[in-house]
Amino acid sequence: MVRRTASALRLMEGGAEPAPLDGPVRVFLVSRLRLLGESLARSLPGSDVELVGSADALADALAQLPDSRPQVVLVDAGMPGALPATRAIASAEPEVRVVVLGIAGVPGEVLDFAEAGAAAYLPRDGGLAELARTVRGAVSGELECSPRVAAALVARLAQLASARSTASVRLTARELEILRLIDGGLSNKQIARQLRIELATVKNHVHNILAKLEVSTRTEAASLLRNAVASADLVPA
Repeated sequence: MVRRTASALRLMEGGAEPAPLDGPVRVFLVSRLRLLGESLARSLPGSDVELVGSADALADALAQLPDSRPQVVLVDAGMPGALPATRAIASAEPEVRVVVLGIAGVPGEVLDFAEAGAAAYLPRDGGLAELARTVRGAVSGELECSPRVAAALVARLAQLASARSTASVRLTARELEILRLIDGGLSNKQIARQLRIELATVKNHVHNILAKLEVSTRTEAASLLRNAVASADLVPA
Protein backbone atom coordinates (compact mmCIF):
# COMPACT_ATOMS: atom_id res chain seq x y z
CA MET A 1 0.00 0.00 0.00
CA VAL A 2 1.15 3.54 -0.74
CA ARG A 3 0.15 6.43 1.54
CA ARG A 4 -1.23 9.45 -0.25
CA THR A 5 -2.91 12.56 1.15
CA ALA A 6 -6.66 12.69 0.77
CA SER A 7 -6.42 16.26 -0.56
CA ALA A 8 -6.89 14.84 -4.05
CA LEU A 9 -10.31 13.55 -3.05
CA ARG A 10 -11.27 16.77 -1.27
CA LEU A 11 -10.38 18.82 -4.34
CA MET A 12 -12.95 16.86 -6.34
CA GLU A 13 -15.70 17.98 -3.98
CA GLY A 14 -14.29 21.14 -2.41
CA GLY A 15 -14.28 19.47 1.03
CA ALA A 16 -13.11 21.14 4.21
CA GLU A 17 -9.66 20.71 5.71
CA PRO A 18 -9.34 17.85 8.24
CA ALA A 19 -9.83 18.55 11.93
CA PRO A 20 -7.03 17.60 14.35
CA LEU A 21 -7.37 14.31 16.21
CA ASP A 22 -8.49 14.67 19.83
CA GLY A 23 -9.35 11.36 21.51
CA PRO A 24 -11.06 8.37 19.86
CA VAL A 25 -12.43 8.90 16.37
CA ARG A 26 -16.25 8.90 16.44
CA VAL A 27 -17.71 6.80 13.62
CA PHE A 28 -21.26 6.13 12.41
CA LEU A 29 -22.14 3.06 10.32
CA VAL A 30 -24.60 2.94 7.41
CA SER A 31 -25.28 -0.70 6.51
CA ARG A 32 -28.14 -3.14 6.22
CA LEU A 33 -25.96 -5.86 7.78
CA ARG A 34 -26.82 -5.98 11.47
CA LEU A 35 -23.94 -8.41 12.01
CA LEU A 36 -21.47 -5.82 10.73
CA GLY A 37 -22.65 -3.23 13.23
CA GLU A 38 -22.57 -5.69 16.12
CA SER A 39 -19.09 -6.86 15.13
CA LEU A 40 -17.74 -3.32 14.98
CA ALA A 41 -19.32 -2.45 18.32
CA ARG A 42 -17.50 -5.39 19.94
CA SER A 43 -14.20 -5.03 18.10
CA LEU A 44 -13.50 -1.30 17.83
CA PRO A 45 -13.05 -0.42 21.53
CA GLY A 46 -9.33 -0.18 22.24
CA SER A 47 -8.49 0.83 18.65
CA ASP A 48 -8.94 4.59 19.16
CA VAL A 49 -12.18 4.33 17.15
CA GLU A 50 -15.64 4.59 18.77
CA LEU A 51 -18.90 3.51 17.13
CA VAL A 52 -21.46 6.17 18.08
CA GLY A 53 -24.43 5.03 16.00
CA SER A 54 -25.72 3.11 13.02
CA ALA A 55 -28.55 3.11 10.50
CA ASP A 56 -29.72 0.72 7.80
CA ALA A 57 -31.10 3.39 5.46
CA LEU A 58 -29.95 6.78 4.17
CA ALA A 59 -32.92 8.71 5.57
CA ASP A 60 -32.36 7.31 9.05
CA ALA A 61 -28.64 8.08 8.85
CA LEU A 62 -29.21 11.71 7.84
CA ALA A 63 -31.69 12.12 10.68
CA GLN A 64 -29.28 10.73 13.28
CA LEU A 65 -26.02 12.35 12.20
CA PRO A 66 -26.61 15.80 13.78
CA ASP A 67 -27.14 14.25 17.24
CA SER A 68 -24.48 11.53 16.88
CA ARG A 69 -21.83 14.07 15.77
CA PRO A 70 -19.48 11.53 14.15
CA GLN A 71 -16.19 12.49 12.57
CA VAL A 72 -16.43 9.62 10.09
CA VAL A 73 -19.37 7.85 8.46
CA LEU A 74 -18.75 4.29 7.29
CA VAL A 75 -20.84 3.40 4.23
CA ASP A 76 -21.23 -0.27 3.28
CA ALA A 77 -20.49 -0.48 -0.45
CA GLY A 78 -22.62 -3.63 -0.68
CA MET A 79 -25.73 -1.72 0.37
CA PRO A 80 -28.09 -0.82 -2.50
CA GLY A 81 -27.67 2.86 -3.31
CA ALA A 82 -24.27 3.14 -1.61
CA LEU A 83 -22.98 5.62 -4.19
CA PRO A 84 -25.85 8.15 -3.96
CA ALA A 85 -25.84 7.64 -0.18
CA THR A 86 -22.18 8.65 -0.10
CA ARG A 87 -22.97 11.74 -2.15
CA ALA A 88 -25.93 12.71 0.04
CA ILE A 89 -24.00 12.32 3.31
CA ALA A 90 -20.97 14.22 2.01
CA SER A 91 -23.24 17.03 0.85
CA ALA A 92 -25.34 17.19 4.03
CA GLU A 93 -22.39 16.90 6.45
CA PRO A 94 -19.33 18.46 4.74
CA GLU A 95 -17.26 18.33 7.95
CA VAL A 96 -17.69 14.56 8.21
CA ARG A 97 -15.37 12.16 6.38
CA VAL A 98 -17.06 9.32 4.48
CA VAL A 99 -15.18 6.01 4.37
CA VAL A 100 -16.56 3.33 2.03
CA LEU A 101 -16.30 -0.28 3.21
CA GLY A 102 -15.79 -3.31 1.00
CA ILE A 103 -15.08 -2.00 -2.49
CA ALA A 104 -12.89 -3.77 -5.02
CA GLY A 105 -10.19 -1.10 -4.90
CA VAL A 106 -9.97 -0.82 -8.69
CA PRO A 107 -9.51 2.71 -10.11
CA GLY A 108 -12.96 3.02 -11.68
CA GLU A 109 -14.89 2.18 -8.52
CA VAL A 110 -12.61 4.28 -6.31
CA LEU A 111 -13.02 7.28 -8.62
CA ASP A 112 -16.82 6.94 -8.57
CA PHE A 113 -16.91 7.06 -4.79
CA ALA A 114 -14.24 9.77 -4.61
CA GLU A 115 -16.26 12.00 -6.91
CA ALA A 116 -19.32 11.30 -4.76
CA GLY A 117 -17.43 12.71 -1.77
CA ALA A 118 -15.67 9.74 -0.14
CA ALA A 119 -12.44 10.56 1.70
CA ALA A 120 -11.13 6.99 1.92
CA TYR A 121 -12.05 3.36 1.36
CA LEU A 122 -11.42 -0.07 2.83
CA PRO A 123 -10.94 -2.88 0.27
CA ARG A 124 -12.95 -6.08 0.53
CA ASP A 125 -10.07 -7.99 2.09
CA GLY A 126 -9.32 -5.28 4.68
CA GLY A 127 -9.31 -6.21 8.36
CA LEU A 128 -10.08 -4.45 11.60
CA ALA A 129 -6.59 -3.02 12.06
CA GLU A 130 -6.67 -1.60 8.53
CA LEU A 131 -10.14 -0.15 9.15
CA ALA A 132 -8.94 1.68 12.27
CA ARG A 133 -5.90 2.97 10.38
CA THR A 134 -8.07 4.08 7.44
CA VAL A 135 -10.50 5.91 9.72
CA ARG A 136 -7.73 7.75 11.55
CA GLY A 137 -6.08 8.56 8.23
CA ALA A 138 -9.30 9.98 6.80
CA VAL A 139 -9.66 12.36 9.73
CA SER A 140 -5.99 13.38 9.38
CA GLY A 141 -6.36 13.95 5.63
CA GLU A 142 -4.50 10.83 4.49
CA LEU A 143 -5.41 7.98 2.17
CA GLU A 144 -3.84 4.58 1.65
CA CYS A 145 -4.13 3.28 -1.88
CA SER A 146 -2.23 1.35 -4.52
CA PRO A 147 0.04 3.17 -7.01
CA ARG A 148 -2.50 2.32 -9.73
CA VAL A 149 -5.36 4.02 -7.88
CA ALA A 150 -3.14 6.99 -6.97
CA ALA A 151 -2.27 7.47 -10.66
CA ALA A 152 -5.97 7.32 -11.61
CA LEU A 153 -6.82 9.97 -8.99
CA VAL A 154 -4.08 12.29 -10.25
CA ALA A 155 -5.19 11.78 -13.85
CA ARG A 156 -8.80 12.53 -12.92
CA LEU A 157 -7.81 15.72 -11.13
CA ALA A 158 -5.87 16.82 -14.18
CA GLN A 159 -8.93 16.16 -16.33
CA LEU A 160 -11.15 18.22 -14.02
CA ALA A 161 -8.62 21.06 -13.95
CA SER A 162 -8.47 21.04 -17.74
CA ALA A 163 -12.26 21.12 -17.95
CA ARG A 164 -12.42 24.11 -15.64
CA SER A 165 -9.88 25.99 -17.72
CA THR A 166 -11.77 25.60 -20.99
CA ALA A 167 -14.38 28.01 -22.29
CA SER A 168 -17.88 27.84 -20.85
CA VAL A 169 -20.00 24.93 -22.05
CA ARG A 170 -23.49 25.92 -23.12
CA LEU A 171 -26.26 23.47 -22.28
CA THR A 172 -29.94 24.02 -22.91
CA ALA A 173 -32.23 24.56 -19.93
CA ARG A 174 -33.60 21.03 -20.40
CA GLU A 175 -30.08 19.56 -20.57
CA LEU A 176 -29.12 21.32 -17.34
CA GLU A 177 -32.30 20.03 -15.71
CA ILE A 178 -31.53 16.46 -16.77
CA LEU A 179 -27.89 16.79 -15.70
CA ARG A 180 -28.99 17.86 -12.21
CA LEU A 181 -31.29 14.82 -12.02
CA ILE A 182 -28.40 12.59 -13.12
CA ASP A 183 -26.34 14.10 -10.32
CA GLY A 184 -29.19 13.22 -7.97
CA GLY A 185 -28.78 9.57 -8.88
CA LEU A 186 -31.84 9.15 -11.12
CA SER A 187 -31.83 6.65 -13.99
CA ASN A 188 -33.01 7.53 -17.50
CA LYS A 189 -36.37 5.86 -16.80
CA GLN A 190 -36.81 7.80 -13.56
CA ILE A 191 -35.93 11.07 -15.30
CA ALA A 192 -38.43 10.36 -18.09
CA ARG A 193 -41.12 9.63 -15.51
CA GLN A 194 -40.39 12.74 -13.45
CA LEU A 195 -40.24 15.09 -16.44
CA ARG A 196 -43.10 13.30 -18.22
CA ILE A 197 -41.18 12.86 -21.44
CA GLU A 198 -40.29 9.85 -23.57
CA LEU A 199 -37.37 7.63 -22.53
CA ALA A 200 -35.87 8.05 -26.01
CA THR A 201 -35.91 11.82 -25.52
CA VAL A 202 -34.02 11.49 -22.25
CA LYS A 203 -31.42 9.24 -23.87
CA ASN A 204 -30.96 11.78 -26.66
CA HIS A 205 -30.44 14.59 -24.14
CA VAL A 206 -27.93 12.48 -22.18
CA HIS A 207 -26.02 11.75 -25.38
CA ASN A 208 -25.87 15.48 -26.18
CA ILE A 209 -24.77 16.33 -22.63
CA LEU A 210 -21.90 13.84 -22.71
CA ALA A 211 -20.83 15.08 -26.13
CA LYS A 212 -20.87 18.76 -25.10
CA LEU A 213 -18.95 18.07 -21.88
CA GLU A 214 -16.53 15.76 -23.70
CA VAL A 215 -16.92 12.95 -21.17
CA SER A 216 -17.91 9.32 -21.60
CA THR A 217 -19.94 8.55 -18.46
CA ARG A 218 -22.84 10.00 -16.50
CA THR A 219 -20.68 10.04 -13.35
CA GLU A 220 -18.10 12.26 -15.05
CA ALA A 221 -20.81 14.61 -16.29
CA ALA A 222 -22.33 14.91 -12.80
CA SER A 223 -18.88 15.59 -11.34
CA LEU A 224 -18.30 18.40 -13.84
CA LEU A 225 -21.66 19.90 -12.89
CA ARG A 226 -20.73 20.03 -9.20
CA ASN A 227 -17.31 21.53 -9.98
CA ALA A 228 -18.80 24.07 -12.39
CA VAL A 229 -21.52 25.44 -10.10
CA ALA A 230 -19.26 27.92 -8.31
CA SER A 231 -17.36 29.01 -11.41
CA ALA A 232 -20.40 29.11 -13.76
CA ASP A 233 -18.62 27.03 -16.39
CA LEU A 234 -21.95 25.49 -17.37
CA VAL A 235 -24.42 28.13 -18.52
CA PRO A 236 -27.82 27.90 -20.28
CA ALA A 237 -27.71 28.29 -24.03
